[in-house]
Amino acid sequence: MVKKIIFFLLLFNFLSAIEREKPLLLPADIIGCGGTGITADDKFGMLFMNPASFGITTKGYFSLLKLGLRANYDLYQYYQSYDKISGAMSGDMTSITPETLAIINNLKISTGINGPLAFGYLTEGIGFLLYNDFHTSLYTKPSFLLPYADFGAYADFVFLAGFGNKFDLPFYFGKIVKTYGGITVKYINRLKYENKRLSFLKIIDMVSGGAFKEGYLWGQAIGSDIGLMFKGENISVGITVKDWFNTFFSWNTYDTNFQYVPEEKVDPTYYPASFNFGISYKLNNYFMKYGISDWIFAFDIVDAFNFEENYFLKLRFGTEVKFLRIFRARAGIYKGYPTFGVGAEIPFLNINFAYYTEELSAIPGYNPQQNFVLELQMLY
Repeated sequence: MVKKIIFFLLLFNFLSAIEREKPLLLPADIIGCGGTGITADDKFGMLFMNPASFGITTKGYFSLLKLGLRANYDLYQYYQSYDKISGAMSGDMTSITPETLAIINNLKISTGINGPLAFGYLTEGIGFLLYNDFHTSLYTKPSFLLPYADFGAYADFVFLAGFGNKFDLPFYFGKIVKTYGGITVKYINRLKYENKRLSFLKIIDMVSGGAFKEGYLWGQAIGSDIGLMFKGENISVGITVKDWFNTFFSWNTYDTNFQYVPEEKVDPTYYPASFNFGISYKLNNYFMKYGISDWIFAFDIVDAFNFEENYFLKLRFGTEVKFLRIFRARAGIYKGYPTFGVGAEIPFLNINFAYYTEELSAIPGYNPQQNFVLELQMLY
């Protein structure tokens, strides 16, 4: 018993010294519904939420490609300030006003491209997906004269495969509750450049087409998620353990000519194991005369046993209405902020749009960032 306690203490100290890796992005059909999806079983975004969904779906999905765009409102303010900063660099210091400096000191820029790679197949019991994402983030911090920025650029190439199946509960429970379990395995390739103290003048130079002379990191990780889902007539309950054996990234450094730099060693990063819980209630065919076939209300708790951040940031609320057979309207509360989204499922094409706010700090309401996502996916 003492040896086991010592082992877990050493493991805890080891993990606490490792930096957490930036998470993968959520698709628009999930984030538009408040980030809920642990009990979802009827949309493509369920692939990322609960492996048990592989055992539930009876509808086959074949995905060819996807094109998505991500941006936030501060991007518009950045371009307003860009002209004035450029003018100051040319000698016109009168172009920088106190209002401009206030905007620059509080910039929060996030952009991204989802796809075009999204090749996969999903049917009852099994599925896979090969996809890619590109995204950048920039958060300015005040300093003398001009601020500096916490900057990151990421390119992800991910292969995900999953298996799910139905399990019969003993006695009477098996008659009123259907139980499903599943597991996914994911292989992640990530290229990234991070600089937590990037000068603002260097940012201007990069945006203006200046040469980028610094290298980048290339890392790989293999992870796995497991999940259960219990479905009654109208109520569903889901449980997942994401990255259940911790997903570690090993990194190598490369220069701008894609040459390996063996002299520069980089510490590993990881996704820690997280326990997640979800519950949903579905209204079936109650509003058919209004063209509404399904109306779902969902509540999720994400990373329930991690107390490093305010617990309110872990709560997700969402609702989704399916109407006229092909349209979906979504709304929710994500980390304390409202979300909304719309979707259309037309032959060979899924269209999803979402608006949400990301909290960049560990305190609700302290540092919000408004984001927009538009995704078009060839799917049939």
